[in-house]
Amino acid sequence: MTLIIGTVLPRGILLVSDTRSTYTMNGEIASDLKKKILSITPSLDLAGSGSESNWYTSKILRDCLYNTIFLDPFKYSSIEIRNKILETYRQVNSLYQFSHPNGDPVGQLLLAEFENATGNFNLLHQCGSEGFNTFNIFNNVNDVEVIGGTLEIRNSVKLEVNLALERLSYHILSHDGGFITVADLCHEIIKKQPDKAIGGNIYCSYLTHKDGIPQHSRFFIKENGEEYFFNEDDGLEKIIYQDLLSFN
Repeated sequence: MTLIIGTVLPRGILLVSDTRSTYTMNGEIASDLKKKILSITPSLDLAGSGSESNWYTSKILRDCLYNTIFLDPFKYSSIEIRNKILETYRQVNSLYQFSHPNGDPVGQLLLAEFENATGNFNLLHQCGSEGFNTFNIFNNVNDVEVIGGTLEIRNSVKLEVNLALERLSYHILSHDGGFITVADLCHEIIKKQPDKAIGGNIYCSYLTHKDGIPQHSRFFIKENGEEYFFNEDDGLEKIIYQDLLSFN
C-alpha cells in the first residue's frame, strides 16, 4: 500500500511519500526503498499510488517529456502538459481497468506543478475513478491532498495534516527551510498509521523556484529520523542513498 501527502506552501509544493512496497499476493514487504515520486519535467513532479503500472506510466512520460522541456521550457504550456499526462493515463487505464478482476483503475495521482509563464504553484489531484479526464487543482497555502491507503486513512491523515499546519506560523511555513518542518510533521503522521503496508521511511520532493527557474529539494528520511539529501532526480525506481553524506 502507499500513502502520499501533498501540501501547498507559501513558496512551493511539498510531496511526502512512504517508501514501502508489498507483494500483491501475500502482502509481505517487498522493499522499503520504493520511490513513488518522479519529476516528469523540471517543473512538474508526479506521485502515484495503486498499481505498478502507475510507476511505468510516469516513467514513459518522463522519458518523453523531461529533456524536451529542459531544453525548451516554453515548448508546451502547463495546460498542454497536463493534457498529455491525462491522455497517457486514460489509454493505460482503459487497458488496466478492463483486465482487472474488480475493475480497479490504474491508480491515483498527485502532481506538484510550477507554471513557468505565471510563476504560480499548483497541487493537482486525480483519484483515478474519475477516468483521468481532468485534475482537481489546489493552489491556496495550506491546501492538502492525500492519495493511497484506504478512504478512512486518507481522510484521517488529511485532517491531521491540516490541523498540524494550522499550528505553524506563516513565518515558519515561508522560511527557506520551512518545508523540512512540514515534512517532519507528515513523517510523524505517516509513522502512526496502523496499516503495516505503509512504511516508516519517507521520500520527499519540494518544488520551488529561484528567479523563475524551478528548483528542487529531494530527501529521504529513515524511520529513525536520519536524513539524506539528493541533488538530482535520477529517475530510478529504487532509492539509493548509501553513498550520500548524512544531513545530520
